[in-house]
Amino acid sequence: MQIYKSAYFVPALSLALSAAMFRFDGQGMSWMWSDQPFVAALLAGASVAFWWLLFASREKRQG
Repeated sequence: MQIYKSAYFVPALSLALSAAMFRFDGQGMSWMWSDQPFVAALLAGASVAFWWLLFASREKRQG
């Protein structure tokens, strides 16, 4: 099975990218979640869970 065909790939990638989002305005660039770092932590934690599910299901099918 290829990784990008897994049902867990899109949520894992999108949550990881959402946790690392930046915004650009007149004052320059800033981290999107600078006022609410717990949101980024939740997004990153959910992303880690989906990555774990992806690789665990991949090894289960191979093994």
